[in-house]
Amino acid sequence: ITYDRTVYYFVVTVVDDNGQLKATVTDGTLTPITSSLNASFKNTINTATIDIDIQKEFTNNLGYTGMETEVFTFKVVETNSSWNAIGTAKEFNAYANGQVRFLNIFSDVGTYYYEITEHNDNKAGWTYSSAKYRVTVEVTADPDGKLLATITSIVKEASTNAEEKATVSADKTDAEVKFVNTYKPEKTK
Repeated sequence: ITYDRTVYYFVVTVVDDNGQLKATVTDGTLTPITSSLNASFKNTINTATIDIDIQKEFTNNLGYTGMETEVFTFKVVETNSSWNAIGTAKEFNAYANGQVRFLNIFSDVGTYYYEITEHNDNKAGWTYSSAKYRVTVEVTADPDGKLLATITSIVKEASTNAEEKATVSADKTDAEVKFVNTYKPEKTK
């Protein structure tokens, strides 16, 4: 936050007028103020943002129909540097072969950590992604106090699926992480 450094000077003079106290207000030049005071301050909150698109894909070699109605849930939780949760998970829903966007706004300099996972709903026939993406964001301030957030790393863990990957934009303010599920209908007896 950048605080307005404007200074206003007012003088309040209180006099006893035969047992009745009367106050007069003057500005810094001792000009009487007879109506409202027009002192205003303008503070500025500097923020920086990152966007992470959570991309959902699926492998369907058996002609499954109804994909447009399938909903998948993803969780983003803020962690400490040891990857232990320090906040409440934010949940996002996406349809198969769709995406959702995690947008975070920062107002303080520091290093921030997030873990992104897919929630396993245990729906029949589905194999859910086991990928876990660990994201590190660094927020710095330039000499004028303007904040800049950059994604300094995204590490995929718990998955060996080569289709599941993370990409970061050249300016490091946007990224995409991909989760891939497969569908294979259960055999009927």
